[in-house]
Amino acid sequence: MQRGSRVFLAVPSHTAAASYRLSDFNKDIILFANALYFSTERSYNNQIQIDNNYNLYSRLPVEVPQQRISVGGGVDKYLSLLSTTIKLHGNLAWSEYQNRLNSEILRQTEAWNWNVELTLHTVFKYFPNFYAGWKANYSLNNTRTGQTKTHNAIHNPYFDVVWAWKISKIRLRWSNNVFYFEQNNNQKAYWFSKFSAYYDFNPNKLTFSLTGHNLLNTYAFVNTSITDYSQSTHQVALLPRYVLLEAFWRF
Repeated sequence: MQRGSRVFLAVPSHTAAASYRLSDFNKDIILFANALYFSTERSYNNQIQIDNNYNLYSRLPVEVPQQRISVGGGVDKYLSLLSTTIKLHGNLAWSEYQNRLNSEILRQTEAWNWNVELTLHTVFKYFPNFYAGWKANYSLNNTRTGQTKTHNAIHNPYFDVVWAWKISKIRLRWSNNVFYFEQNNNQKAYWFSKFSAYYDFNPNKLTFSLTGHNLLNTYAFVNTSITDYSQSTHQVALLPRYVLLEAFWRF
């Protein structure tokens, strides 16, 4: 539950941004890059009061400068010899800020966040096509309270592979995913697999399908996130493994 009013406080700040994009369709390539810098000489940060049943937030004036730097970029390239499109994107962000937790002394926090994503798409005409993707997120928070330092980090890579076939009236698709989480030397991986087959018995009229979901019978999916003062866990219960046969009639 949240109640009360929100006050917007004007503070002096400086922002600088730059971006670049190159599209050369003759060479089947797209390049882009961007950068952002943000700073304030005086700011208002959160004063956080954490209780078993509620959290309270109030605005705290801070005279120490706050900063944030973010850089990113990527490249998209089509390889005609392999009939494959490759995409590589990434971003790195650094920020420094202060807040107060449970009325303690002021806490200085340095946060790093980076992510990188690599994907491959094939566009074969006579062979099975596949999609493969890998994405990793990394978050690091270093907090100093007086002479005390704390360190929290979380690493979330994700890998996805999809195969697709089409043979005459039959269409097949097999999808595999793995999510991996690592936080302060605690690791956990979740694997998923799904299969589907379609048969066009009478094109545009009658189609049969056979699908298998959660073939590896994973019962739950858990995701964890952190900040400099809290950790949250999100758990989703999943349907157990099942196979479904369907018929689609169009008229």
